[in-house]
Order: sequence, then C-alpha cells, then structure tokens
Amino acid sequence: MPPLREQESIRIVVIDEEHLVRASLKALVTTWEEFLVVGEAASADEAVKELTRVEPDVVLVSVPGSDEADERTVHDIVRVCGSARLLVLIANGHEEFRSRLLRLGVPVLLKTQDPIEVQRMIRTIHTSAKGLASAWQAVPYR
Repeated sequence: MPPLREQESIRIVVIDEEHLVRASLKALVTTWEEFLVVGEAASADEAVKELTRVEPDVVLVSVPGSDEADERTVHDIVRVCGSARLLVLIANGHEEFRSRLLRLGVPVLLKTQDPIEVQRMIRTIHTSAKGLASAWQAVPYR
C-alpha cells in the first residue's frame, strides 16, 4: 500500500513535559501508517504556540494527573485547541481528575493502556462529528 499523503494523514501534536516520554509517544505514533506527528510541546505555553502554528487534527496530551497544575495544563490546551480533538493520557490512581475530564467530554486513557487502544481512540476521536475540545472551551478554570 503506498504511503498516505500528509493531507490524508491524521495530524498529531504530542504534549508531555518529559522529553523521553514525548520521544517515546512520537516513535510509537509514527509506526502507525495513517498518523503523522506534526509537532510537540513540553508545556502548556509551548503547546499554545505549537497548536496555533500547526493546526493538528488530534492533540495527544500526557500528564501525570496528580495535581492542579496538570488540570490547568489540560484546560489551557483545550482553550486553544480549536477544531482539533484531544486525547489525554494519565497515570493510574487519579480517578477524580479522570472523572472530571470525562464529565466535560474530554476523552481519557490510562498510560497503562495497550498502544492499540490508544491508536483506536485517536481514530475514533478523529472521525467523531463533534469537536471534543469545544466541551471545555467555555468552562473557566476553577
């Protein structure tokens, strides 16, 4: 099968504060034929600039989910996502944070998920008719 052209690929920005985690996510995502990593960021501030610059289809955000700063980071990213869809990966054991995101329509997977589940979720998010980012754009950060 010939490689997909960029406009046919699902364009993804990867966000995580740790370089090694970002590199690992990028390496994983690029093994999936129809996916194209078009940017990355280590912080909410970098993410805002990157999302404006590259206009991805899906934003893959990895946060520990352990404190208020993680929630603020996700909130800031959602605010500027535009029409991009968002998928948040969090560590196990942060059910309250996960529940808040899910109630607001932000899809969440645990970092312990099988990579195939992450791939499926990105495809699902990309093909969904409703922009999931819009669910949180009007919600002020608490």
